Amino acid sequence: MRKLWLTLALVASLAAKDPPRAPINVNTATAQQLQQLPGIGPTRAAQIIRLREKNGPFRSVEELRAIPRLSEKQFQQLKRYVTVQSPTK
Repeated sequence: MRKLWLTLALVASLAAKDPPRAPINVNTATAQQLQQLPGIGPTRAAQIIRLREKNGPFRSVEELRAIPRLSEKQFQQLKRYVTVQSPTK
């Protein structure tokens, strides 16, 4: 049982990631850059990019609430690490 607990603790510590040092612009970020955000893995990164491609650039961080199955708690954690700036041409 102890071995199982230690294995789970190791997996959890490896899965934890440090938040980005600077806010990430969700209008220009790649999938890899988005995955630096807390709670964002490959699936959610792809969802953000699809929303951006379908609806155009995000106008506010609040529009990230449209991410499927994103809870209020997850949104509150995420919004601290993102910014919304118009893409430069």
